[in-house]
Amino acid sequence: MQHSLEKIFHFDSALLDVAAAGDINASAPDEDILKVSRALPIYRYNWWAPAEASPELHSPRTRSQSVLKNVELPSLGTLMPWWELNLDLPVSHCGLHSRAEGIDHIYKEVIASAPQSIKISHIDSFQAYL
Repeated sequence: MQHSLEKIFHFDSALLDVAAAGDINASAPDEDILKVSRALPIYRYNWWAPAEASPELHSPRTRSQSVLKNVELPSLGTLMPWWELNLDLPVSHCGLHSRAEGIDHIYKEVIASAPQSIKISHIDSFQAYL
């Protein structure tokens, strides 16, 4: 028997709001929370911030979109450390980005040709495709 994801997973935003630190309705962020968050190890950088050292390949990605050119934005995080990258080295890891529609299409193709007794997940079908 199949269940729709809507019936299996239920997201209640009120539970998230209750667990949030600080006043989520405040007009400005809590400075103490910001201080703690900025001390945490970072795994994501502010790609929108212009970086003089960015390689030519990535320059368009580090420039603000035209609609934001005259908007004063606060710093959204740490600048991407382009100076740490050596673009001449071979790639040993890469990240893949795919749209949900593409993964779903691959999944439907796989399950259409697989025996019903085999349980296949979306990620299984995507990895097999790669």
